[in-house]
Amino acid sequence: MFNSSVLPSSYCAISSNQDQYVYFMQAGCKADTIDVFLKGEMYLDKLVVAFIVVILDIVIGFFFYFSF
Repeated sequence: MFNSSVLPSSYCAISSNQDQYVYFMQAGCKADTIDVFLKGEMYLDKLVVAFIVVILDIVIGFFFYFSF
């Protein structure tokens, strides 16, 4: 049972009685891997994707530096 006393007072600035309000909660799931071809054969971790992005940023930075 959800009670209005669970909410911090700084996040709920309602001047009237809080027992008259209905509170909704939403839960969500996040995946740490990505199915590349949606066939269940090859997966990428978030860490690998972040590493690839950093490497590409470094390569592009060197390319622009040496092109000038």
